Amino acid sequence: MFEKLKKIPKISQVQKLLLHLSIFSFALILVLFTVLIPQTVQNKREMRDMKFGFPLAFINQDLTAYDPPFPWKFSFSSPWENSFKFNVLNFLVSYLVVVLICEFLVISVRKSFFVR
Repeated sequence: MFEKLKKIPKISQVQKLLLHLSIFSFALILVLFTVLIPQTVQNKREMRDMKFGFPLAFINQDLTAYDPPFPWKFSFSSPWENSFKFNVLNFLVSYLVVVLICEFLVISVRKSFFVR
């Protein structure tokens, strides 16, 4: 079983840089797309401060301009029509968490397919 495993090939500095840049880019896109995860609203009061983003909510938006039947699901809506607040610290923490998870996964996969 272990005979089929190969040694971990050496990676040049340029390849390392490209790998990390792709992980950072993927993590950024992933975090930004989390604002599209729908949130359920039970009443009008909850619509005043809708929280979007994952793992930490980094966008708060007021969606009281709408009058839906309850319960209703909302995702991030047009910033030109509905006011919102962007929490930079929560965004950076969310981004860091996703980057660390992606880096850990890449290292784990690399080590699981190769031996030293």
